[in-house]
Amino acid sequence: MNKNIKSQKLKVVEVKPTGEYPCQWDDLIDSKNNVIATIYTLMEGKKDNLKSGITKGKDGIYDIVVDSKEITVEVVRNALVDLEKVTDKRYMLVS
Repeated sequence: MNKNIKSQKLKVVEVKPTGEYPCQWDDLIDSKNNVIATIYTLMEGKKDNLKSGITKGKDGIYDIVVDSKEITVEVVRNALVDLEKVTDKRYMLVS
């Protein structure tokens, strides 16, 4: 199947930040205010023994650790593209 056709059929999940950017970590919530992911800088993630990349915690929340000095809107958007590859859902950052 063509990658573009597949991506058009993915469920869209609207995601909102809970903090202000730039920051060192942030919880990303869906339209029902459920935390779906926490995004960390590499330094902040190391404090919780997390490695770079995306993992799913026992609580069902994804931990996204990015190699960046700070979390910005652009960093979050890029991380959501990577999360899409793991979950087969499309994420749209809204404010």
